[in-house]
Amino acid sequence: MQSSQLSDIMRQIRNGVVSFEDANVTKNKIRMGILSLANEIEETVQNHEDLKNELAIKNESEYKPTIQQFHYGTGDNVGGNKITNP
Repeated sequence: MQSSQLSDIMRQIRNGVVSFEDANVTKNKIRMGILSLANEIEETVQNHEDLKNELAIKNESEYKPTIQQFHYGTGDNVGGNKITNP
């Protein structure tokens, strides 16, 4: 529902049929709705031990990506950019 409202207000902004102030009010209402939903989910999880356990098991078994870096030539690799010594 929030996603639909955001799409609608963004379309109205692009079409110039809503004022900047009204658009900000609507976007803030959407943000508050999302935060309220997130808080409700968090509260529900905290109040149900079985949900907490299920999430703990899921978090333990989640895929943890690895990063591989390969260095060729001479010099230091800083931020992915090759710096070579003259």
